[in-house]
Amino acid sequence: MVSLCHTPSRRRPWRRGFTLIELLVVIAIIAILIALLLPAVQQAREAARRTTCRDHLHNLALALHNYHDAQGLFPYATINDCSMDWTGTNTANPGILVNSNPNIHCINKRGWVDVLPYMDQGPLYNAADHSQAFGSYDRVPGDGSPFMSDPFDNGNAFVVSTLIPLFICPSDDGDPYYKGNSQHYRISPLAFQNGLFGAKTSYDMSVLRYSSARRLWTSENRLIRRLFGPHSDSRLKDVYDGHSNSVMLVHGTLDVRNGIANTWGYSKWVGNGIDLGAGVTNNAAENPTFDSPATASPTKYGPEGINFWWCCPWWSGNQTQVFGRTRNWGAPGSQHAGGCFVALADGSVRWLDESINFRVRARLAKIGDRQPLGGEF
Repeated sequence: MVSLCHTPSRRRPWRRGFTLIELLVVIAIIAILIALLLPAVQQAREAARRTTCRDHLHNLALALHNYHDAQGLFPYATINDCSMDWTGTNTANPGILVNSNPNIHCINKRGWVDVLPYMDQGPLYNAADHSQAFGSYDRVPGDGSPFMSDPFDNGNAFVVSTLIPLFICPSDDGDPYYKGNSQHYRISPLAFQNGLFGAKTSYDMSVLRYSSARRLWTSENRLIRRLFGPHSDSRLKDVYDGHSNSVMLVHGTLDVRNGIANTWGYSKWVGNGIDLGAGVTNNAAENPTFDSPATASPTKYGPEGINFWWCCPWWSGNQTQVFGRTRNWGAPGSQHAGGCFVALADGSVRWLDESINFRVRARLAKIGDRQPLGGEF
């Protein structure tokens, strides 16, 4: 006889799942961890961008030194610049380039064009017609300032509209091209009509800030000279204050609220270099070493200096600040928090805090006032 045995069924083990409260707690913990990590990630990214920015300035300073070694002098900031007094009427300011000289033609060229071969940009340099205009700005239209040809027709508009990564700060989210409608700042009306816009630079040569008219660099008072300027031909031996005590290149923002930021290839009404001493007045006629805060800047906010965002009482009567956009053209600043980088005449790169004493800042800008920097630097 065969007996039939009953085999009991196996019970499946009971599995306990997450409750809704536990799931919410886990999600909250993950969210808190992400919130804690994000600032660290952002700080790491900004630290990397700051390192890249420093490297850009160092490479540009090295290119200028290589140019100096090859040519025996530094390049000019601008040459045959139409923002000069081309009318010839400014008799009180001798040393100004005027259109009375038939051998001088307005070409609005920046010195960076000649430095291109030392920046691994030889093909771009070779593409330029160096005897023709690079920009068409004329301060007084119809005054007879001779242009040899339009930058669009001679091909130079294609050169100066080329964006060069080495000129751009990786932290700056401003527009790297000038796309506005002012003829004071365009390459030329014809270039603009054909979609060619002036390429900007975050870093530029140290100049005495100017608009409209400016003496040639060789005619400037030696005690307030910067390393570069209109038709400058400076040499390392001209830096009497010491190569480690004088600024060569200064950081600026791609967007400004009054005027326009610097374009690397062509000069215009304003924005032809950066002045570390911007916002500091020089009474050169009576005492060239006297520095004082600019009277145009509200005392409530202090003198216009590094990262001066307040602007513009002449527009609305009120002042507002927009982070990342300096008040004026040719002013030092950056979108790095708390200051900006500069390259000194010895090629080194230094960080300048935005709270730096204005006298120290002004004296760093000069190459021959023979005054000690003082303060902290």
